[in-house]
Parts: sequence; structure tokens; C-alpha cells
Amino acid sequence: MGAVGQFFSAKALENHRLRKANQRDAYNAFLAALSLSAHAKAEDEIEAKRALAHAKSLIALYGSPIVLEKLATLFEQSDSLKGIIAQFRLTEVLGDMRKDVGSASGRGVQGNMFPVLFS
Repeated sequence: MGAVGQFFSAKALENHRLRKANQRDAYNAFLAALSLSAHAKAEDEIEAKRALAHAKSLIALYGSPIVLEKLATLFEQSDSLKGIIAQFRLTEVLGDMRKDVGSASGRGVQGNMFPVLFS
């Protein structure tokens, strides 16, 4: 491979790493915002909603298509994550986020997530 080929190959690899890092940061921001909103007192709710909106915008930029689709499904009815259906959908979103960043190994990860998060 010539110097030009090596340059473009290195550039493509660097772009891929940057996209993955941005994706991981967006997903981490979402998790932090969820945690903030779960523990927010009345006076902190505005900041929690702001953090969640920011995280959603990052995911809109850097998230995978499947995560975007499931996130839209999660929030299509309301911003509330109360109720069994919303909680199940949240575990689906988180499972796909794990797959995107390479953290999911083996089967059953998503099924085990529900009792960890909501028990």
C-alpha cells in the first residue's frame, strides 16, 4: 500500500475511533441524565430535564439507527419512565447502547438488566 493509501486508511480508522468515542460519551451522558432525573428533588427537575434533553441531542448526532429508533419509541408517549412498559423499553435501549460500544457479551444481558435496574 502506498503512502496515499496508508494516509486514507489511517484517517478512516481515526474517524471511526472518534465516532465511537462520541457515541460512548453520548450514551454516558444519557445514563447520567437518567440517574439525575431518578433522584431529582422538585427544585432539581428542570436541571434533570435539561440534562436529559442534552443527552438526547447527543444521541441524535452520534447514536446508532437502532438506538435512535428505540429511544424514539421509549419517549413517544411521554418523558416519564414510570410503568413496566417504559422500563422494559429502557432496558432495550440500554442493551443496544451496550452493543454499540462493545460492552455486551453473550445472551441474556438485556434480560438481566431489568431486575438490576428496577428491583
